[in-house]
Amino acid sequence: MAKRRAAPRKKFTETNEQTMKRQVIRGDKQDNRLDILKVKPIAAWPYPRICLHILMERAISFGDKVIYPWLMMAQAGVHIMEMPYIRTDLARNQSAINLLKSDFTHHLMIDADHVHPYDLVERLAKWVILDPDVWVVGGLNFRRGAPYEPCAFVYGEDKRIYSPAAFPPGIMEVDSLVHI
Repeated sequence: MAKRRAAPRKKFTETNEQTMKRQVIRGDKQDNRLDILKVKPIAAWPYPRICLHILMERAISFGDKVIYPWLMMAQAGVHIMEMPYIRTDLARNQSAINLLKSDFTHHLMIDADHVHPYDLVERLAKWVILDPDVWVVGGLNFRRGAPYEPCAFVYGEDKRIYSPAAFPPGIMEVDSLVHI
């Protein structure tokens, strides 16, 4: 997992976020922050409020592998943002605009041509719940062509951008999740 800290964002559910931060700061003896991940439907979570956008392709590869995890995510009750096929960069921009106009606190964009685990929403939400200052969480994805480097980057001392040399288990901070 890779994380990046972003500029302050608009708080949509301020009361719930403040409660979550108090629990983190207070360090409750019984840490039950992750109990929310068991609550279904996901749309009932007070925080984080997540919407899912599946970036459509003109033709879906591996339909038998990609569609069933989407169905399981839908059965778990995550809100799915509907959008027709448009070029990926435009779809990402429009999806972000739609998020800013909504009452959702977080946005999960997945590509239709990748196989995703059925519990992806819960897996990524865990990091936001454990550290409310984490605003962007992404998976460790690799380029489709040589040199097959990861799409997560850090700035070196020379101010140039590099792929990390190692990836510890869990979450790590990076400077960019996608670099063109």
